[in-house]
Amino acid sequence: MQNTKPGKVLAPLALLIVVASLVGYAVSHKPFEATELLSLLTALFRVGVAAIVILLAGGLGKKFRRRDEMSLSLAARDAGVGLGIMGLVVFLLGFTIGFNLWILLTPIVIGFILLRCEIASFARAWKEAGTFFKEMDLGIGLIAAFTLVILAANLIIALSPPTSFDGLTYHLTLPKYYLFEGRIDFVPELMYWGMPQLSEMAFTLAMKFGGAEAAATLQWMVGVVALTAIFSFVQQTLNKNSAWVAVASLLCGWTLSDALSRAYVEWSLVLYGALFLIQLNQWRATRSRADLIWSAIFAGFALSTKYMGGILVVAGIVVIFFDQFPVIARRAISPTKQSPLPRDGLLREKRPRNDGIKNAFLFGLIASLILSPWLIKNYLATGNPFYPILFPAGAMDATRLDFYEGTPIALTPIERILLPALASFRGLEGGAPFNASLGPLLFALSLTAPLAWTRLEPRQKQVATTALIVLVTGFVLWMVGSAATRLLIQPRLYLVFFPVWAILAAYGFFGLEGSNLPKFKISWLVSMLAAFSLGLNAYETGMDLLRRDALKFVTGQMDEGAYLAQSMGHFSPAMDSIRSLPRDSKVLLLWETRGYYCIPTCNPDETIDEFKDALVLHGSADSILVSWREQGYTHILLHNRGADFVREDDLLRYVPEDWIVFDALVASLKEIETFGAAYTLYELPHQP
Repeated sequence: MQNTKPGKVLAPLALLIVVASLVGYAVSHKPFEATELLSLLTALFRVGVAAIVILLAGGLGKKFRRRDEMSLSLAARDAGVGLGIMGLVVFLLGFTIGFNLWILLTPIVIGFILLRCEIASFARAWKEAGTFFKEMDLGIGLIAAFTLVILAANLIIALSPPTSFDGLTYHLTLPKYYLFEGRIDFVPELMYWGMPQLSEMAFTLAMKFGGAEAAATLQWMVGVVALTAIFSFVQQTLNKNSAWVAVASLLCGWTLSDALSRAYVEWSLVLYGALFLIQLNQWRATRSRADLIWSAIFAGFALSTKYMGGILVVAGIVVIFFDQFPVIARRAISPTKQSPLPRDGLLREKRPRNDGIKNAFLFGLIASLILSPWLIKNYLATGNPFYPILFPAGAMDATRLDFYEGTPIALTPIERILLPALASFRGLEGGAPFNASLGPLLFALSLTAPLAWTRLEPRQKQVATTALIVLVTGFVLWMVGSAATRLLIQPRLYLVFFPVWAILAAYGFFGLEGSNLPKFKISWLVSMLAAFSLGLNAYETGMDLLRRDALKFVTGQMDEGAYLAQSMGHFSPAMDSIRSLPRDSKVLLLWETRGYYCIPTCNPDETIDEFKDALVLHGSADSILVSWREQGYTHILLHNRGADFVREDDLLRYVPEDWIVFDALVASLKEIETFGAAYTLYELPHQP
């Protein structure tokens, strides 16, 4: 039926009437205030900033990997490559010519123009994620639903002002220093300056355009990419149900799920750990030198994110030598008449004796080269390539180094061997000694992985053996590290091999699927139990969202000051008071590590050692005051509760005489303002 002339005239008029009616209704009824609209648009802008970084990383990775085909699994790998390259580029810019708005914006614009086809291909690959949610039974469906709840809640929290401990101590504080100075210079106030900072470089980029909230949102997106990489790999190796269980095993623990909303580097480590395993396993299957190199690159990126990422370098070399021995080296192939498989479905293949040495050397060399910019930076600034660890240098003297490392936790040999179990069942977020909540699924389901062995194809067995070698290597290094220093008992420092642990947990579920009874599906019950565990964490995450009132902030119903006051108590007004001091003021924080909201006016006590270090160097209250005045300090912010806790708890490093000096020191200061019982701001007395 053809349109008549009156219809052609009246249709636009009718549309105009409808639009005008909607506008008129909205003007009189006002669905939201101007401040609410501005807050929502700001949140969307910050999501956009993080998405631009991820898209550019994906396009850059695809360009470097030179692959025409594209799947979601490959897209995750491309994003990992691109994020690593971008981090190194930002570091080199900041360390050499410095960076301002145009120095950072120009490469982004040029990158989007030159890589527009690769970026479009990377974006299209994410359509595949829709297939993850098809054809699920009740247990797996609940796991998927609870995963979305955890992701959504953490995204909202990420879009709120940062309150996380490590973020305010260094993950966000260092980028804020760099942006304030316009370049990357030595920051003696923070010994964490010497740590590898690949992820913090991406945070610096995001913070320049979208603030700290954009950096936290970027890490949330990195977490999504990491989960996608693990899911896709497990789905291709086993099946979709097992892939969802792998995701659940990671997210059922508070430490990792909560890290999605923090500007931490945990999910960057998980991403590089997963990509390392995927490429290393592919090398074992193809013997392609390129796959080995890419695996080493991902290990190098992990090492450039945190020194503990070096676990992957050690594990990679162990796998290479395992693959070398003719009796145990295994390579999954399809049986043929010319080369039938042995009964176990794997081919024992003799390799040239020196191949293992060459491959191990190449692997270690590539990972070391990727780390080298951070070592060079440290050497030029302090003379210690591994600053702030190993030996005193720069602002890290022997006293501070001892404080940072701490005395190892006393464990029996059996307890040390059982560290993964102890950390899984006794570990609590914020509770000594593990300071992490891992959830029950990683440990429980990985123990059932042997049930899957008889139903595995050769390629699946190869993945399992590779993952097992990496996991055992990680566990051994965990045990050794825990015996060396107090700090190295914490599971969060070993998250780089947790994706491997999750993959073996998926194998455990896959084995249970093959153990179903005729009238009873054990795997269904286990999936329901996994969903229950994940659901508990989803509930806890939702309650955390409500307690924080993060949604009120994102929707403009609460401003930043009110949000921080509610979330951080007396810490927030203490920071406000420091920022209101005269411009030439310099404040030393005692027993308070979090300096994000008061730098550059303040110097945080990042390793809780400022007083003890000053006491060892100067001996008396008067000498300490003279030293602090010479360093330019005008005020002291004392965290009273922190000092009281150390006074009562740390009887190993402090003696009663130390506190006599401390009390005399405080008595000589002029009290300016108190913030409940938590903080007191003092002014240093003028030079007599």
